[in-house]
Amino acid sequence: MFPFNQFAVRRLIRVMLAVIIILLVSACRRQVAEVEPTAVPTFTATPRSTPLPAIATSIPAGQEENPLKMYISPVENMSIARSAASALEAALLKNDLFVQIELVEQDAQLLTALCASSSESAAVAWVSGAAYLAVEAENCGHALLQIKKGKDGDATTATASSIIARRGINSYDALDGRTFCRINYSDSATWLIPSLMLRANG
Repeated sequence: MFPFNQFAVRRLIRVMLAVIIILLVSACRRQVAEVEPTAVPTFTATPRSTPLPAIATSIPAGQEENPLKMYISPVENMSIARSAASALEAALLKNDLFVQIELVEQDAQLLTALCASSSESAAVAWVSGAAYLAVEAENCGHALLQIKKGKDGDATTATASSIIARRGINSYDALDGRTFCRINYSDSATWLIPSLMLRANG
Protein backbone atom coordinates (compact mmCIF):
# COMPACT_ATOMS: atom_id res chain seq x y z
CA MET A 1 0.00 0.00 0.00
CA PHE A 2 1.06 3.54 -0.76
CA PRO A 3 1.06 6.13 2.00
CA PHE A 4 -1.99 8.43 1.89
CA ASN A 5 -1.01 12.10 1.29
CA GLN A 6 -3.81 14.55 1.88
CA PHE A 7 -1.91 17.43 0.36
CA ALA A 8 -1.37 15.62 -2.90
CA VAL A 9 -5.03 14.63 -3.12
CA ARG A 10 -6.17 18.21 -2.60
CA ARG A 11 -3.80 19.39 -5.26
CA LEU A 12 -5.09 16.77 -7.69
CA ILE A 13 -8.69 17.78 -7.01
CA ARG A 14 -7.86 21.44 -7.63
CA VAL A 15 -6.21 20.61 -10.94
CA MET A 16 -9.19 18.52 -12.03
CA LEU A 17 -11.63 21.30 -11.05
CA ALA A 18 -9.58 23.82 -13.02
CA VAL A 19 -9.62 21.60 -16.11
CA ILE A 20 -13.40 21.08 -15.82
CA ILE A 21 -14.01 24.84 -15.42
CA ILE A 22 -11.85 25.59 -18.45
CA LEU A 23 -13.75 23.02 -20.50
CA LEU A 24 -17.13 24.39 -19.37
CA VAL A 25 -16.14 27.97 -20.14
CA SER A 26 -14.87 27.08 -23.58
CA ALA A 27 -18.01 25.03 -24.32
CA CYS A 28 -20.40 27.78 -23.26
CA ARG A 29 -18.59 30.51 -25.11
CA ARG A 30 -20.66 32.26 -27.82
CA GLN A 31 -19.78 30.88 -31.22
CA VAL A 32 -19.04 33.49 -33.86
CA ALA A 33 -20.24 32.50 -37.33
CA GLU A 34 -17.49 32.32 -39.83
CA VAL A 35 -18.10 34.62 -42.75
CA GLU A 36 -17.10 32.91 -45.94
CA PRO A 37 -16.33 34.88 -49.09
CA THR A 38 -19.28 35.16 -51.50
CA ALA A 39 -19.27 35.54 -55.24
CA VAL A 40 -19.60 39.10 -56.43
CA PRO A 41 -22.90 39.44 -58.36
CA THR A 42 -22.54 40.52 -61.98
CA PHE A 43 -25.15 42.45 -63.90
CA THR A 44 -26.54 40.76 -67.03
CA ALA A 45 -28.51 42.40 -69.82
CA THR A 46 -32.26 42.03 -69.49
CA PRO A 47 -33.53 39.94 -72.42
CA ARG A 48 -35.95 41.81 -74.63
CA SER A 49 -38.77 40.32 -76.66
CA THR A 50 -38.07 40.01 -80.35
CA PRO A 51 -40.70 39.66 -83.07
CA LEU A 52 -41.21 36.23 -84.60
CA PRO A 53 -40.11 35.78 -88.21
CA ALA A 54 -42.82 36.34 -90.78
CA ILE A 55 -44.46 33.18 -92.08
CA ALA A 56 -45.01 33.13 -95.80
CA THR A 57 -48.68 32.65 -96.63
CA SER A 58 -49.74 31.26 -99.97
CA ILE A 59 -51.61 33.60 -102.28
CA PRO A 60 -54.91 32.12 -103.46
CA ALA A 61 -55.04 31.14 -107.10
CA GLY A 62 -56.74 33.69 -109.31
CA GLN A 63 -55.03 36.72 -107.76
CA GLU A 64 -52.75 39.02 -109.72
CA GLU A 65 -49.64 37.62 -107.96
CA ASN A 66 -50.77 34.01 -108.52
CA PRO A 67 -52.87 33.72 -111.68
CA LEU A 68 -54.79 30.52 -112.32
CA LYS A 69 -53.22 28.64 -115.23
CA MET A 70 -55.71 27.16 -117.68
CA TYR A 71 -54.44 24.72 -120.28
CA ILE A 72 -56.41 24.13 -123.48
CA SER A 73 -55.67 21.85 -126.39
CA PRO A 74 -57.54 23.49 -129.29
CA VAL A 75 -58.99 21.45 -132.13
CA GLU A 76 -59.32 24.47 -134.43
CA ASN A 77 -56.71 26.70 -135.96
CA MET A 78 -54.09 27.81 -133.42
CA SER A 79 -54.38 31.51 -134.39
CA ILE A 80 -58.14 31.44 -133.83
CA ALA A 81 -57.59 29.74 -130.48
CA ARG A 82 -55.11 32.46 -129.45
CA SER A 83 -57.57 35.27 -130.14
CA ALA A 84 -60.31 33.36 -128.29
CA ALA A 85 -57.97 32.82 -125.34
CA SER A 86 -57.17 36.55 -125.16
CA ALA A 87 -60.88 37.40 -125.21
CA LEU A 88 -61.55 34.88 -122.42
CA GLU A 89 -58.74 36.26 -120.28
CA ALA A 90 -60.12 39.79 -120.67
CA ALA A 91 -63.66 38.67 -119.79
CA LEU A 92 -62.46 36.91 -116.65
CA LEU A 93 -60.34 39.90 -115.66
CA LYS A 94 -63.51 42.04 -115.54
CA ASN A 95 -64.64 39.79 -112.69
CA ASP A 96 -61.30 40.26 -110.89
CA LEU A 97 -60.18 36.74 -111.78
CA PHE A 98 -56.63 36.56 -113.13
CA VAL A 99 -56.29 33.61 -115.51
CA GLN A 100 -53.34 32.78 -117.71
CA ILE A 101 -54.41 30.59 -120.64
CA GLU A 102 -51.81 28.26 -122.13
CA LEU A 103 -52.47 26.61 -125.49
CA VAL A 104 -50.85 23.21 -125.92
CA GLU A 105 -50.80 20.82 -128.83
CA GLN A 106 -50.88 17.45 -127.08
CA ASP A 107 -52.91 15.88 -124.29
CA ALA A 108 -49.66 14.75 -122.68
CA GLN A 109 -48.85 18.41 -121.95
CA LEU A 110 -52.20 18.80 -120.21
CA LEU A 111 -51.49 15.74 -118.10
CA THR A 112 -48.04 17.04 -117.13
CA ALA A 113 -49.45 20.43 -116.11
CA LEU A 114 -52.23 18.92 -113.99
CA CYS A 115 -49.87 16.51 -112.23
CA ALA A 116 -47.54 19.43 -111.38
CA SER A 117 -50.39 21.59 -110.04
CA SER A 118 -50.12 22.79 -106.42
CA SER A 119 -51.55 25.47 -104.14
CA GLU A 120 -48.67 27.77 -105.11
CA SER A 121 -49.26 27.25 -108.84
CA ALA A 122 -52.76 25.91 -109.47
CA ALA A 123 -53.71 24.62 -112.89
CA VAL A 124 -56.93 23.57 -114.60
CA ALA A 125 -57.40 22.13 -118.06
CA TRP A 126 -60.05 21.42 -120.67
CA VAL A 127 -59.53 17.78 -121.60
CA SER A 128 -61.19 15.26 -123.86
CA GLY A 129 -62.76 12.11 -122.52
CA ALA A 130 -59.71 10.06 -123.39
CA ALA A 131 -57.36 12.58 -121.78
CA TYR A 132 -59.53 12.68 -118.67
CA LEU A 133 -59.20 8.92 -118.33
CA ALA A 134 -55.40 9.33 -118.35
CA VAL A 135 -55.62 12.15 -115.75
CA GLU A 136 -57.76 9.96 -113.52
CA ALA A 137 -55.43 6.98 -113.95
CA GLU A 138 -52.50 9.12 -112.79
CA ASN A 139 -54.61 10.55 -109.92
CA CYS A 140 -53.79 14.10 -111.04
CA GLY A 141 -57.27 15.63 -110.89
CA HIS A 142 -61.02 15.19 -110.97
CA ALA A 143 -63.78 16.67 -113.10
CA LEU A 144 -65.46 19.86 -111.87
CA LEU A 145 -67.33 20.63 -115.11
CA GLN A 146 -68.41 18.26 -117.87
CA ILE A 147 -69.76 19.19 -121.31
CA LYS A 148 -71.66 16.80 -123.55
CA LYS A 149 -71.54 17.42 -127.27
CA GLY A 150 -74.49 16.84 -129.57
CA LYS A 151 -78.26 16.98 -129.13
CA ASP A 152 -80.10 14.48 -126.94
CA GLY A 153 -76.88 12.57 -126.33
CA ASP A 154 -76.10 12.05 -130.04
CA ALA A 155 -72.46 12.94 -130.52
CA THR A 156 -71.58 15.17 -133.44
CA THR A 157 -68.34 13.24 -133.93
CA ALA A 158 -67.73 9.63 -133.04
CA THR A 159 -64.96 7.03 -133.08
CA ALA A 160 -65.73 3.39 -133.77
CA SER A 161 -63.85 0.77 -131.79
CA SER A 162 -64.16 -2.97 -131.21
CA ILE A 163 -62.89 -5.40 -128.62
CA ILE A 164 -62.11 -8.73 -130.26
CA ALA A 165 -61.83 -11.77 -127.99
CA ARG A 166 -61.28 -15.48 -128.59
CA ARG A 167 -64.15 -17.95 -128.75
CA GLY A 168 -66.02 -18.63 -125.57
CA ILE A 169 -66.00 -14.96 -124.48
CA ASN A 170 -69.39 -13.52 -125.41
CA SER A 171 -69.83 -10.68 -122.88
CA TYR A 172 -67.89 -7.97 -121.06
CA ASP A 173 -68.32 -9.89 -117.78
CA ALA A 174 -66.23 -12.73 -119.21
CA LEU A 175 -63.31 -10.29 -119.60
CA ASP A 176 -63.07 -9.77 -115.84
CA GLY A 177 -59.59 -10.72 -114.65
CA ARG A 178 -58.13 -10.96 -118.16
CA THR A 179 -54.89 -9.26 -119.16
CA PHE A 180 -54.83 -6.41 -121.70
CA CYS A 181 -51.63 -5.23 -123.35
CA ARG A 182 -51.25 -1.55 -124.16
CA ILE A 183 -48.71 0.60 -125.97
CA ASN A 184 -48.82 3.48 -123.46
CA TYR A 185 -51.25 5.61 -121.44
CA SER A 186 -51.94 8.00 -124.30
CA ASP A 187 -52.65 5.36 -126.96
CA SER A 188 -56.31 5.56 -127.94
CA ALA A 189 -56.81 2.23 -129.71
CA THR A 190 -55.14 -0.09 -127.21
CA TRP A 191 -55.76 1.67 -123.93
CA LEU A 192 -57.99 4.74 -123.67
CA ILE A 193 -60.97 3.62 -125.76
CA PRO A 194 -61.02 0.04 -124.41
CA SER A 195 -60.85 1.41 -120.87
CA LEU A 196 -63.83 3.67 -121.55
CA MET A 197 -65.77 0.78 -123.08
CA LEU A 198 -65.05 -1.54 -120.17
CA ARG A 199 -65.91 1.11 -117.60
CA ALA A 200 -69.17 1.95 -119.38
CA ASN A 201 -70.13 -1.74 -119.13
CA GLY A 202 -69.24 -2.08 -115.50
